[in-house]
Amino acid sequence: MKRIRTLLLTAVIVFCVCMTACGGGNDIAVDQVAGTWVRTMSDGTDTITFNKDMTYDKTIALTSAPPVTTNTSGTYSLSGDTINIFYSEYGTSSDYTVTFSGNKMTWDNGNTTLEYVKQ
Repeated sequence: MKRIRTLLLTAVIVFCVCMTACGGGNDIAVDQVAGTWVRTMSDGTDTITFNKDMTYDKTIALTSAPPVTTNTSGTYSLSGDTINIFYSEYGTSSDYTVTFSGNKMTWDNGNTTLEYVKQ
């Protein structure tokens, strides 16, 4: 009986350690996101600057004839491995799963994958 109790207690401790170790490993920190990121497109660039106060400024510069530049700003939030971009001019938002590799940040919403490089 004592052996069964010891085995059960050991199993519970191992389970708790595993659950604690696995949680939060993919949480995005503001410091990871803060700064200027550029995505190169076939027809221009998409530059986004994330500020630590949870706001962003975005510039899309198209090299088409004639060249077109648009500027937007808004807010963002982070939850786990997801970034939510709120487009204030449209009153909508988009969620992207974010991964980091070196100086690259990749966004994926299931339909579109975007890769930005930190400047």
